Amino acid sequence: MANVPEPAPLKAATLSVDDVAREAQAMFPDRPDREFLESLALPAPFLSIAGLNAGYGKMDVLHDLDLAVGRGQSLCLIGPNG
Repeated sequence: MANVPEPAPLKAATLSVDDVAREAQAMFPDRPDREFLESLALPAPFLSIAGLNAGYGKMDVLHDLDLAVGRGQSLCLIGPNG
């Protein structure tokens, strides 16, 4: 998997929703594709999510999330707030 680049330093105390979306896209320009994710969950994904966008109010916190988890695998999602 490719090295994850460091996010750009924040230039303002408040970011627009569009700014946050741009920052999120810039963080992972070469993220793994769906086929690779599903290959990690062989023989077949037990749980599969494609293109999930989620948030609260006007703030998206998940941007086009793809996920594949195989039976018996464990998963932990950790964000900036823990």
